[in-house]
Amino acid sequence: MTNDEKVEKMITMMNDIALDEETAIVYLDLAKEKLLNHIYPFERKTNEVPCRYDYQHIELAIALYNLQGVEGQSSHSENGVSRSYRSTEEILRAIPKHAGFPL
Repeated sequence: MTNDEKVEKMITMMNDIALDEETAIVYLDLAKEKLLNHIYPFERKTNEVPCRYDYQHIELAIALYNLQGVEGQSSHSENGVSRSYRSTEEILRAIPKHAGFPL
């Protein structure tokens, strides 16, 4: 999937939020770095997300976007309403790491 297709899918998936293309690209770039650092913890083999993780890439970008304004918050409760957010680590946990040896 091309980066343009990922941007288009991300914007479509977040149809209730006015997400512009530039912002989507920024969050896809952030998600790509997190994803690649997770997959290749010792030595990065590529600078592109493997195609089998395209949807996890988009999902991670959306999760990062949705966490705006709540950075560092582990829980929130107000007037009897409690909120919890799916962590980006939950998304990454489903993706296996590439085997290798530390340098």
